[in-house]
Amino acid sequence: MNVHTLKYSWKQHHMKRKKKPTAARSTAVAPDNETAEQKLARLERENAQLKKTLAQLEMDREILQRAEAFFAKKCE
Repeated sequence: MNVHTLKYSWKQHHMKRKKKPTAARSTAVAPDNETAEQKLARLERENAQLKKTLAQLEMDREILQRAEAFFAKKCE
């Protein structure tokens, strides 16, 4: 992989992250009077946010693995 390709990919990745508003992480406890439908909706939102975060972290990991491989080859 060309070093310029790697730099471009990294820059594009971070530009996309900056454009996306980050959801406030809430540690609030669910209210006692929450209905089953409200609880389901809250858990589905939380699940969607966790999936989005997981996908972002997996992409970060892939980029770092590619960078590591590139620099390992370059140092040989």
